[in-house]
Amino acid sequence: MKENATILQVLYIDDKVKWKHLKEYEMDKHEHQPLCGDTRYD
Repeated sequence: MKENATILQVLYIDDKVKWKHLKEYEMDKHEHQPLCGDTRYD
């Protein structure tokens, strides 16, 4: 049972970290978006 708890914990932490990075990436993308509407970088 202890193994399952550890796996769940790791998955939970991984998910939190993933979302944190995703959020930062999205914010970063918006900050560096050119005002002219050029979508070359997408």
